[in-house]
Amino acid sequence: DAPGILINGAGNRAARNLIFNATHMAILVYGNDHIIEKNEIHDVAREASDAGALYMGRNPSEFGNVIRHNYISDSVEGVRVIFGSPDTVIEGNTITNARGSGARGIVVQNGPRTVVRGNVISGNQAQGFWAIHLLHDPGDTNAGEVGKGDPVDVVIEGNVIASSANGIRIEAGRGIVMRNNELREISGTAVDISRGAQVITE
Repeated sequence: DAPGILINGAGNRAARNLIFNATHMAILVYGNDHIIEKNEIHDVAREASDAGALYMGRNPSEFGNVIRHNYISDSVEGVRVIFGSPDTVIEGNTITNARGSGARGIVVQNGPRTVVRGNVISGNQAQGFWAIHLLHDPGDTNAGEVGKGDPVDVVIEGNVIASSANGIRIEAGRGIVMRNNELREISGTAVDISRGAQVITE
């Protein structure tokens, strides 16, 4: 299924859109230096198990994208960055009422130097939900595993995670920095860092 908005090329902006009742992702982003901001998205990816409302990444040449001040609710995932797309800023978004088993707020697979800052992720009680999840990316198996790797030099700072099933999960990564995040009313695990992941807490 096609996304609500497909962005390609460089330097484009998608702002102040209302996207809802979609079977797949709301906004699919390819290319670099795009700004995705001030959109309202709800009830999307209703027939998908691994598609974020905002989905970004195809290869490491897709850099410098900004996802900020969007409101996302009632989706299986909020924002996902995959396939080694570097230098993404995910900032000031609100993600609430995620639905479906294994739902997640923000997912970073590989994504070198991604900054996850100042987001509010609350009211997500779906079974197995994680607000922020960093993990290994196996790469694109249809393109010689391009984008394969672990998150590197990712910064997670100033986020508020509240009234949710679980908080921050780091399965893999090097040089990960966590600082000044507020986690409250977490019914499960607040922070889960896997053995081998290199995380600096400040």
